[in-house]
This record gives sequence, C-alpha cells and structure tokens, in this order.
Amino acid sequence: AVRKLLVGRNASTADILVKQARVLAKRKKIIMTGASGTIGRVLMQGLADRYEVIGVDKEAMPGVVVLDLLQKHGVTEMKHLALGSHVLIQLAWNTKIGSDDREGQEQNKRMTEEVFRAARHIGIRRFILASSVQVCFGPHGYERGIIVKDHHDLHGQKITIADALAPVSAYGRAKVHLEEIGKQYAEKGTQIIAVRFGNVTRD
Repeated sequence: AVRKLLVGRNASTADILVKQARVLAKRKKIIMTGASGTIGRVLMQGLADRYEVIGVDKEAMPGVVVLDLLQKHGVTEMKHLALGSHVLIQLAWNTKIGSDDREGQEQNKRMTEEVFRAARHIGIRRFILASSVQVCFGPHGYERGIIVKDHHDLHGQKITIADALAPVSAYGRAKVHLEEIGKQYAEKGTQIIAVRFGNVTRD
C-alpha cells in the first residue's frame, strides 16, 4: 500500500520512505498522565521521536488531551485513548495542595488507584509510577514535607531504594501507599516501576 503512493519517485527515495513508514508502524504507544506538568513536558518532548506518546492532563497544553482523572468520565476516556498502549506513565497529581493536606492527598491517592485499575483492565503491560524520595525522608532529618533541620547534615548522603520507608507528610504517606498498591498489581503480572523523584524544576 505504501509503494502505490510513491509513483514517480526514484527507487532509493521510495525505499527510504517505506522503511520510515515501517519504523513508525512499529513504534510503541505510550499513554502519559500529568503530561502538562514539569516532568511530563520534559518526557513528552524527549520520547516523541521514538514512541507514539499520548499525553493527558487536566491543564491544557498543545498536544495534550484535556481530561480530569478525578472524574469517572475522565478515566473512561483515558482508557479509550490508552487502548493498544504498551506503557502507562502515571504522573498526574494535584501539586497545588500542601504536602500535609490529608484530604487533598487522599484525592490524589484515589485518582492514582483508578488509573491503576484502568491500566490493568485494558492490559497495560508496564506501569511507571511517579513516586518520591519523600517516602523515606524520616531518617534523613526531615520533620515534614520539604523541611530539614540542617541541610549540611545531608551533604554526602544518598537516598537509596534500600532506605527504610519513613514518610513524614501526608504526601509521602500517599506515595508509600501507592507503591504498595503497585506491588499488588505486580503480583498479578503487570510490570510496575516506581520512580522516586527528588526536587524537579523547569530548568
């Protein structure tokens, strides 16, 4: 079918275009929530050359489908968009609420749980969860959220996946909960990857 569209072009050009079409056809599809956020924007740009990336977010941005995943119809629409996807990257999170806002963080938890269920329902094979280093802030001198008694105490220290879970905020506890949910889905066959981000800025 591709060859029929190349009448009048020389053979070498036709071969190149056919190869390009085949590469595009084989590109894996990724669905990304929270695509308008700081991390989402970087990933959307960085992955676009190699994958078919569909970004969704509550906030409008060029190339991003506007959906509210706190609403049932938003999750339903995301499931339709995600059909055929190999990977789901879950970045969606209301970052406008405080780290100790329990009610707000509970909403974030419920939203992510719905995304987990949706991904499982449509057969997503790999689920990448945006977690946080705040799941283990306790042993590193943090009293809450993003406050540390003395930053010099942290110099030379590394926060690793071997550190004990010790969240000190509602935000951190929400992330711990979702990592545990991820483990349950991993036991059902979905590959779960939890990425514990530190502080990420636009630059």
